Amino acid sequence: MMPVAAHNLLGALSLARPGMLWFALVALLPLLIHLWSRQRSKSVSWGAMRYLLAAMQRHSRRIQLRQWLLLVVRTAILLILALALADPILSRFPVTGASQPQQQPTHYLVVLDGSYSMLAREDGESRMQLARERISRWIDQAEQGDGFTLLLLADPPRVVIGQPAFDASDVRRELQGLAATHSAAGLDNTLVEIDQLLARTRQDHPQFGRTVVGIFTDLEAHTWRQAAEATTRQLVERVADQATLVLFDLQTSRQPNAAVTRLEQPLAGATTGNPIRWEAVVQNFSSEPLPQLVANWFVDEQPVQQQVFSLAPGETRSLQHQQVFATTGWHQVHFSLQGDQLDVDNHRWQVCNLRDSLRVLCVEGRLGEARHLQLALNPGGQAATPIQADRISIGGLIQQDLDNYQLVCLCNVARFSKDEAGLLAGFVQRGGSLAFMLGDQVQLDNYNLLFAEGASQVLLPGRLLSPSPPGLYRLDPLEYQHPLISVFQGQQRTGLLSTPVYRYQPVRLARSALPDTRVALALEGGDPLIIDHSCGEGRVLLVTTAISPLSRVSSAGTETSWSDLSSWPSFLPLVQEMVLFAAAGDRQSRQLAVGQRAAGNAPSGQDVRSALIRDPAGQQQRLALQQGDGLVRWSFAETLSSGVYGVSYDEGQSWPDLFAVNVDTVESQLGRFERDRLPAAIGSVLEPGDSPAEIGQQDRSLHLFQWLLAAVLGLLLLETWLGHRLGRRAA
Repeated sequence: MMPVAAHNLLGALSLARPGMLWFALVALLPLLIHLWSRQRSKSVSWGAMRYLLAAMQRHSRRIQLRQWLLLVVRTAILLILALALADPILSRFPVTGASQPQQQPTHYLVVLDGSYSMLAREDGESRMQLARERISRWIDQAEQGDGFTLLLLADPPRVVIGQPAFDASDVRRELQGLAATHSAAGLDNTLVEIDQLLARTRQDHPQFGRTVVGIFTDLEAHTWRQAAEATTRQLVERVADQATLVLFDLQTSRQPNAAVTRLEQPLAGATTGNPIRWEAVVQNFSSEPLPQLVANWFVDEQPVQQQVFSLAPGETRSLQHQQVFATTGWHQVHFSLQGDQLDVDNHRWQVCNLRDSLRVLCVEGRLGEARHLQLALNPGGQAATPIQADRISIGGLIQQDLDNYQLVCLCNVARFSKDEAGLLAGFVQRGGSLAFMLGDQVQLDNYNLLFAEGASQVLLPGRLLSPSPPGLYRLDPLEYQHPLISVFQGQQRTGLLSTPVYRYQPVRLARSALPDTRVALALEGGDPLIIDHSCGEGRVLLVTTAISPLSRVSSAGTETSWSDLSSWPSFLPLVQEMVLFAAAGDRQSRQLAVGQRAAGNAPSGQDVRSALIRDPAGQQQRLALQQGDGLVRWSFAETLSSGVYGVSYDEGQSWPDLFAVNVDTVESQLGRFERDRLPAAIGSVLEPGDSPAEIGQQDRSLHLFQWLLAAVLGLLLLETWLGHRLGRRAA
C-alpha cells in the first residue's frame, strides 16, 4: 500500500501538457547507442595488447562505473527535459475528485462581472450568457458538501449569495436571475468585498478545507485598468493569501461598436408652440467601418423619425430632430441606434417639463426698482411670449405661491422678515431659482443674519461687506467659461465688457460654499459681479451691483447711479440668459447617469403620505419619505438600468415627476486589458474553451518548469565534465 505522504505528493502534482511526456522515449537513445556500439565491436589480438589489458584490468571497475554514470546522466537529461516540457505543477492542495472521498469540502466564491460590456454579443450569445453556462457547469461538477457564494462585480459590488449555498438548484436560480448593470464595475471595491466575504465564511463555516475564487469576466479595459495599480495588486495578493484565485476570460474577440454619447436640447427654456430641436451624437469606437446603422427617434414613446447612415472608423456624427409640442407637462425623447453587437449603449433619453411660458417674479424693494428688468424680460408686454414677468412690491411677497415661477428676482430689497426668508429658502430647496440684485437700500446685517453662513437657511455664498468706494470698475468675463456669459463670447457689439459699474457690494465667499459656487462675471480687481451658487435642489444668483438707476452714489460732488447696466445693450440678453439658465437647472437635475442618486421633493400644498417610483422595466417600489423644513423629500439610489423613471404621489394613478437615466459610455470601446499586465497573484487564466472543472483544481501552485530546465543545464555541465575525464583517462 502506498504511503500517505507519497500519495499526497502525487495528488498534488499535475501536468499542464501531459502529452509532452511522449518525448521521454528519446531517453532510450543513449542506451540503444551503447548496445549498438557493443554489438559492432570486434576483438583483434596483437602483441602490445597484453601489456594494455594488464593495465586496464587494474582500473576496469572504476572506468566501467564512470561509463555507466555517464550513460545515466545522458538518459536523465532527456527524461528531465521531457518532464519540463510537460510543465509539471506542484499544488498546495490535492486535486479534487471521486478518488478522494475523505477530502474536506470546498468553498467556491463565484465573482461574475456585471459591467455592461458583458452584454456584448459574440456569435449570437452575450458574454453574460456564456458566463452563466460556464458557472453552471462548474456547479454541476462540485462534490457533496461544497458550498457556493455569489458576488456581482459592479459599482458598487453586490453580494447575491452571502452565506454558502449547498443546494445547486438555489445557486442556479440566483444565477439565472442575475443581470448585468448598465454601468462600469469597480474592481477595488469588489476586491474589498471579496476579502470581507472570505473572512465571514471562514469564521462561520470552518468545515471548508479550501477556498476557490473564480472571477468570470471579459477583462474590459476600463474596469480592469486598476489592476495595474499598486493598491489593487495588494488587494489581489490579500485575496490570494486566503484562497485559490482563478480568472475565467470570456472575451474571445473584440466586437465593433458604436454608441450614443450625447442627447441634448441645446436651447434652454423651451415652451409649447415653439420648435424644439434635439441633437444626438453617435460615435464609432472601433477600427472598422459600420455601414447601415439605423437611428430611430421616439417622442413620448411614439416613433417620429428614422435615419440611416454609416460611420467610418472612429467617426463621430451629429443627428438632429425638431418637434413642436402643443401640451404642457412632462415629455420624453428617446434616441435609439441599431446595427452593432452591444445594445445597451445604443439608447439615450431626455425628459423636459414644458410650459406655455417661463414665469419670472420681480420683487421691488422700492417702487420702480424692477421696471427696467420687467421690460427687458418681456419687451412687448404681450401675454403670449416665452417669458412672462410679474412685478410686485416686497410687501406682497408673503402672499405669493412661488412654485408658479421659475425665477424670483429680489431687486434692491432693504430687509427681509424671518417668514419671508423661510418662504424664499423653501422655494430654492424645492428646485426654484432665486436672484439677489443688490443696491443702496440693502441692510448688510439683515442679509448676513438670515442668509449667510451660520444662518438656519443659507442662501448666500458668503457674507456681504461694506460697499466699494465710488469709481469706474471694468468687467472681466473670466474667459467666458460660465454658461451664463458664454453666449457673449465674440459678441463685442453687445457691449458687455464696456458696461460701466461705479459701485458694488464686495462678498467674502464662505469656505464651505466654494464647491457649489462659481463666479460667472467678475471685476478687473478680482471681486465677483455675478455669482452662481447651487443650494439644495435649486440655485441662487447674486448680482453685487444695482440693475436700476435708482441706486445712487455721490462722488466728487456729482451723483451717479451704481451702474449703467439697465441702459446698456448687454442688459436685455444678460437678464434673458439668467432666466434661461435658471430654467435649465431643473432640466439638468432630471438627467442622470446610471448609478447616480435620484432625489426630489413632493409637490407643495399636498398632503403626501406615500410615493412610488417606476423603473424602465415597469417595476414599482415604494419610496421612503423624509419631512423637514416644510418639505417632503425622497431619494432613490438604485438607478441600475438606463431609461425613464417616474415618481407618483397618488399610488400610481399618475407620474408627475420624470427622470432620464443614461449610460456612461466609458466601456463602449470594448477594449481589452492584456493578460500579461494582470497581478501575478492570479494563479491561472482560463479561456472559454477550457473545462470549468479545471477551475476547481487550480491553487497557489509552483510551476516546476524553470527548476527542471536548471537541472538539465546542471546535468549538461556534469556530462561534459565526465566525458572529458573519461576521454583523458582513455588517452
